[in-house]
Amino acid sequence: MHADLKRLVFGQKIEVTVPIHLIGDPFGVREEDGVLEQVLREVDIKVSPRDIPESIDVDVTNLKVHDVLHVSDIKVDQNIEIVHRPKQ
Repeated sequence: MHADLKRLVFGQKIEVTVPIHLIGDPFGVREEDGVLEQVLREVDIKVSPRDIPESIDVDVTNLKVHDVLHVSDIKVDQNIEIVHRPKQ
């Protein structure tokens, strides 16, 4: 068993990793016989401890065959800062 302990400072953001949750049925899968491939399943964020989300939801409903979503395309609340590489 392993445990890391940190002292939290009020108002200071911490860096955590949260899962990416895909929402919707992509157009490319429904209409174009494509296959959705999720390469990145987690993303690193900086956020206040009280605002840590369970996951980051990403809507893929309008994705067509050969469309790509990058980390920079993910929309999050203004209190969340994505620290993952933008082009990943």
